[in-house]
Amino acid sequence: GSRRGGKGRRGGAGGVGVVSSLQEIAVQFVAAHIDCVDDFGCLTPAVQHALATELCRRRLFGNAQLRLLAPEGVPLSELVAPDCHNIEREALHETLAPLAESGSRLGLLSLGFCGRCVYPSTSLLIARMPALHSLSLTGAYRLSDACVSAIASSRSSALRALTLSGNSQLGHAAIRSISDHCPNLERLGIEDMAHLRPDALLPLGGLTKLATLSLRGLMLLDGPGLLAATAGSAPVLESLQLGGCGLLEGAHVATAVEAMPCLRELNLDGVELLTDDDLVRIADCRRGSLSSLTLRKCVQLSDAAVEALASSAGKSLTHLSLNNVPAIGDAALVALAQHCAPSLEHLDVSWCRAVSDDGLGHLVDACRRLASLHLWGCTQITQRFHDGHSRHAMRVVGRGLARA
Repeated sequence: GSRRGGKGRRGGAGGVGVVSSLQEIAVQFVAAHIDCVDDFGCLTPAVQHALATELCRRRLFGNAQLRLLAPEGVPLSELVAPDCHNIEREALHETLAPLAESGSRLGLLSLGFCGRCVYPSTSLLIARMPALHSLSLTGAYRLSDACVSAIASSRSSALRALTLSGNSQLGHAAIRSISDHCPNLERLGIEDMAHLRPDALLPLGGLTKLATLSLRGLMLLDGPGLLAATAGSAPVLESLQLGGCGLLEGAHVATAVEAMPCLRELNLDGVELLTDDDLVRIADCRRGSLSSLTLRKCVQLSDAAVEALASSAGKSLTHLSLNNVPAIGDAALVALAQHCAPSLEHLDVSWCRAVSDDGLGHLVDACRRLASLHLWGCTQITQRFHDGHSRHAMRVVGRGLARA
């Protein structure tokens, strides 16, 4: 539900206050008083995820809290810890050891910022987990090619999802092992490895079932490397994340996308070499099917490219980020209102200093499903927009408003 708040009918920066659900309130209360909890018993995965996330947000997730959420003797099917920077090696080992025994039902393991506590010995425990099908290790900088190869060869065709990020040791051998031993992977993330050369990704072309591929933060990735890495999965790929791949040329991205008939989500955050012509090619080949597109910091784009995108995407586009695309102005907003009004739900035009009160007002009034609008850095937008539009339930994120 929601309530009116703030001045008049609106709260915050032009939006409304949203009432938390009872479970969210309970999770926040328990997290705030976690020192008073002796035992949770058996939690559902959803509650465990929510508690871990809230504890990490409050920076209260340590060894004791890990033991509370994953007590010995309780059969876990999922273990999610978004921020493990306060977890010690011994505490994690004690938690994971029972989950690596015969009969364990743990299917999903996700450890974020886990460089402090994940060692090569941890990878041996992970490799022994008999039911594991989804694994995410972010910031596990101690793991070598051999560690990843041990996990890949042990879990083999049972592994469906794998994310590895923030590791400067991994290279061609680890990628080759993933490709050779995990043919049934449906989701793969090789992220934030600035050292990784494009030729190290060539083995990924042998994977044919990937629906989601994230190569975010691979700063050396080039066009030929992208085309080779997606060669096998292109016919079935639905989501492609290329944020931070600053050396990619837009023409190569467009060529890759043209080979992906099922693509629905595309993240090109920081692909600064993307031009208007490249975006037009992408929009044309994914006409009427692209639902989410991130163009943050694609600084060469103009209104004309967004107009072509809106015309091609039509009623399929639900999420669009134009954050920090300096040339975007009201003409782009008019096109979005004309072609994407029935579907658009989330729009980010932060730091687009050429958009105006009138342009945003027209867009917001036309897009009846628009739930959130991000306006960070748009100090040219005045209270006239916030008081004048008719979408009182829409959430506006971003402050620093100019006076009318």
